[in-house]
Amino acid sequence: MFEELIEDIDRAVTQAETVLEARGIELSGRILVGLSGGADSSALLHCVSQHLGQRCRIQALHANHQLHPSAQGWADHCRQLCQDLRVTITIESVRVDTKGNLEAAARRARYDFFARHMERGDVLMLAHHGQDQLETVLMRLFQGRGVLPMRRHGNLGSGVFVRPFVAQDKSRLLDYLVAHGVAWIDDPSNGDTTFDRNFLRNQVLPQAYQRWPSSMRNAQRSIDDLSAQQALLAHYASQVADEVALDQIPQGNELGVVWLRTYLAHRKQFDVSDAALLELLRQGRASGRATLNFGSACLQIWQDSLYFEDQQAFDAKPVSEVCAVLPTRVLWYAHQLDLAPAAADDTDAIAYVGDLKVTCRDLLVAPPAGVADRLKRRFQQAGIPPWRRGQYPLLWDDVGLLCIPQIWRRANTHLSGDEGRQYCAVQWVSRSAELIR
Repeated sequence: MFEELIEDIDRAVTQAETVLEARGIELSGRILVGLSGGADSSALLHCVSQHLGQRCRIQALHANHQLHPSAQGWADHCRQLCQDLRVTITIESVRVDTKGNLEAAARRARYDFFARHMERGDVLMLAHHGQDQLETVLMRLFQGRGVLPMRRHGNLGSGVFVRPFVAQDKSRLLDYLVAHGVAWIDDPSNGDTTFDRNFLRNQVLPQAYQRWPSSMRNAQRSIDDLSAQQALLAHYASQVADEVALDQIPQGNELGVVWLRTYLAHRKQFDVSDAALLELLRQGRASGRATLNFGSACLQIWQDSLYFEDQQAFDAKPVSEVCAVLPTRVLWYAHQLDLAPAAADDTDAIAYVGDLKVTCRDLLVAPPAGVADRLKRRFQQAGIPPWRRGQYPLLWDDVGLLCIPQIWRRANTHLSGDEGRQYCAVQWVSRSAELIR
């Protein structure tokens, strides 16, 4: 009777396996279900436990946002439902920032909770359905954030999330619950139309469904087409580096914004308006310099190039120079340096005397005369953007500046005599591209 729900779940598992395989990860055999206690997630948990419970380990995750007087009662209801289904449940009280957009803050706290409990190869199933998808598209349209639909799947923590029912009508999930005698919670805050999504759900869409009874089904076809187009764009965007020539971005405003949205979506950046992207392009094309900050990342335009800067790339933030004992690997802001001993006749050998240190311009308290000017000139010649120069790694020894990786190295003949001379080889890797995959 509800075979299509089972088929949706099977397809979602197959899709999750494909996504994980692309990352070189095997399915763990553990299926997590985000459980609020509402109708949608209750139907999903029941269906998953009945269909996959014999061959997978099922675990529910319930985030108590502590925003409603009945929040503890909802947690107790979820615990009882899982006990009835013989499913393990993890319940955690999460902290929600009540300043600003409460819905967005609660969503961030919830997904952070999900990610913390995901182990390598886990699959997290979320119960969003067709009406949720339509609401999301309309909300983004009204807010000027494009019309990107909710993703059916994506990376989260050490695993992957999937939305099996994203093309299903909510009424089908309610029918399932009634047929199987499963109780659920109705959150009274869902009727609070001071929240934009609730206003859309309770005031706008019911009138649309009444006027156009087939609107949900017709909208789903359009959303499916849009999703396919986005998947195609994402395929091409995945081949674009963090740094790209500005003339590679389509010249028209509309095309430029679509290109940037797809470029940013691949980098997991979704909360930016069309107006902000248009202003970035306008400034960049007019002056060759523009910046757009997202908090966790930013876009920079400089000298006819666009740069994506992920702040996660700066998780290794040294507070002082590093004295290197070879061989060693040094994580330095967005860079990785592999330093190894070398023989004097190796083609890539660099001679040094005394201690070998890794530092950067921002940590040079009193650089020798002329060093700052030489660094500036070499950075300019190499096309290093100004905002990266202060943290760019420098190799230093007892004589002075030894190497600017990928840019310049001191000639071995610069050193007089062989006393105390040692040799090293340097391999340099940018870590920023790895961190956004």
